[in-house]
Amino acid sequence: MRERVQGAGRCRRGAALAALLVLALPAAAAAHPTVVVRYDPAQVPHVRFIAAFEEALARVTRTARLELRPLGDPRPPPRADAVLAVGYEALARALGGRRPVVAALVPRVSLELAVARAGRRLAPAGDVTGVYLDQPPRRSIRLVRLVLPGSRELGVLLGPTSRRLRGEIERAARAQGFRLRTAEIGPGDSVPRVAERLLDGVDALLAVPDPLVYNRYSLHGILLAAYHHHVPMFGFSRAYVRAGALAAVYSEPQDLAATAARLCARALRGRHIPPPVYPEVYRVSVNRHVARSLGLLVREEAELLRELRRDEGRKP
Repeated sequence: MRERVQGAGRCRRGAALAALLVLALPAAAAAHPTVVVRYDPAQVPHVRFIAAFEEALARVTRTARLELRPLGDPRPPPRADAVLAVGYEALARALGGRRPVVAALVPRVSLELAVARAGRRLAPAGDVTGVYLDQPPRRSIRLVRLVLPGSRELGVLLGPTSRRLRGEIERAARAQGFRLRTAEIGPGDSVPRVAERLLDGVDALLAVPDPLVYNRYSLHGILLAAYHHHVPMFGFSRAYVRAGALAAVYSEPQDLAATAARLCARALRGRHIPPPVYPEVYRVSVNRHVARSLGLLVREEAELLRELRRDEGRKP
């Protein structure tokens, strides 16, 4: 009889423990929020960014877990507390959902246009944020001034997306003592021909991200036109410097990971999501061969970088 009572007691305790475990499951799931990462595995910059992002996220939150979902993955979308969208295509798809979105490796104007098309809103009014791929105009134009201290006329080619930055570019140019000259590219225009007209009389050409203006088909023609007019071009990536631009201030994918991780951690909390930001970590690259061909003596990259950081109140 005593054995039956003890057995019944053990059964009741076991049932109670099982019930407690079931009740604890939602709390445990809530304690480990999920960040779904959408990306293109064929893009090396995406892979480099994600590797750095995973380490950076672990430093700012120990509870979040990552769920990698490449574009084209046939599985149904997993439950997500936030979505990290790497690249424009991943961003466009992520904006179709309802979860907070953090964008990476997307230029500012492209992010703003994608959000508007999707009917979403950028933080702090909405729940979409990110770290821009491109640099603030003031930073890029400051580099032009540091490299060409005596220059006066700055040329910029603008397209359908980059023209949204005209006001910001104009203010940054005035702050550095430049007279800004712009030319707009429209569908059907010959980009090198428009560049030829703009380059006549300017001291430098600043490249601004715009898929209609700067792409693999037009870049060579723009560089040839700039070389013909003896005008140095300032790019927005290291690849442009390798292709023939004189210099650029830029960020590598891994440079953006720490900022993206902080934004994700804030998005997981669901409140007070900060607005998108420009890169905090950046680099400078100079094409010495182009500098020699133009007869220019350009300071070392490390020195230029220290000057930029000092101007922004950052540690040299």
